[in-house]
Amino acid sequence: MNARPQIFRRLAALTGMVLALGSSGAVQAQSLKNSKLASDLNDVVESRSDPTASERWAKKLGGQTHVRVLINASSTDPDLRALRREIVARGGSVYYNYLSVRALSAMLPASQLAPLAARSDVLSISPNRPVQRYASLLQTVTGSATLLPTRMGGVNAAGNALTGAGVGIAVLDSGIDFRHQSTFDVWGVTRVRRAVNLAGDASVRVNGGWVKSVDGSEARRSHARGDTLTGLGAPNPDPYGHGTHVATVAAGIGNYQSPES
Repeated sequence: MNARPQIFRRLAALTGMVLALGSSGAVQAQSLKNSKLASDLNDVVESRSDPTASERWAKKLGGQTHVRVLINASSTDPDLRALRREIVARGGSVYYNYLSVRALSAMLPASQLAPLAARSDVLSISPNRPVQRYASLLQTVTGSATLLPTRMGGVNAAGNALTGAGVGIAVLDSGIDFRHQSTFDVWGVTRVRRAVNLAGDASVRVNGGWVKSVDGSEARRSHARGDTLTGLGAPNPDPYGHGTHVATVAAGIGNYQSPES
């Protein structure tokens, strides 16, 4: 009896087992990637990249990589107290506890990302990536450029005054930078009549936001009230820019800009 086919069958079976084990190992290695972490954060955790030289959301502190992140959470506690305490305990800082969603803006050592993501109340963690302003085609695309007299306090084709007098627009957002050129009228005066701070201290981020073991989120949620138009020398009343963007879409002028190519 020729034993060669039987040997081949046994070799094939053994090879199949090896391949299966190899595939299982690959699947297991793949599963080591944390599904709660953004891919670029996984790369940092697994030492496949060092973002500190190219990304503004990463920096070396004491020779250790730290990252600014946005943490989405699920909790019955709107203040996320336990999560905030753990972030600080792990050498991180909490910058903001958002009111509209269960989320935190924070900074922490990259080595602490995986342990923090292991919490049941953490849904996802991603880098707090910076945004960049670009000039807008909004007025041209929407046709509002032809209605500039409305925004500039002029008159229409029939000679009727279009001042907007008696019409007010309230924008509940991150603030309004009333010193921004997009809020000015034709005479260079801001069209913002009042900017009230409902969110507390907006200057929690000291030293560029890379201070360890600080929780500044309570100050952000204190609902301190203040009219920022009375303090022209104060810090930027809208450090995030979103509220200014929304307000100028509604009633601003951006025709002094030209879109980038």
